[in-house]
Amino acid sequence: MMMEVNNVPIISPWMIYAIDTIDSLKEFFTLVTIVSTFVLATMVLISLDDYDGTQKYGKRIKQLAMFVLMCFTVTCVVPSSTTLTKMVIAKKCYL
Repeated sequence: MMMEVNNVPIISPWMIYAIDTIDSLKEFFTLVTIVSTFVLATMVLISLDDYDGTQKYGKRIKQLAMFVLMCFTVTCVVPSSTTLTKMVIAKKCYL
């Protein structure tokens, strides 16, 4: 007995494209997090040196710290392309 061959791909080309795009977004958020952390550290050091700097940059430091936290969270939560591919294949195998 010959088994029927299924010509349907496991992962569609659009899914591969989406997975690669998400991987690029993760790299972008990693870069933004690193640069923003450097800017935040610089602003904190400037504000510690001068009392007027603390008054001047206090609100901006808090906003930038929240932005860094959000970017870091996105970087940690979004899975890598390898993990996403495994998840899609596992979902297709169990259906």
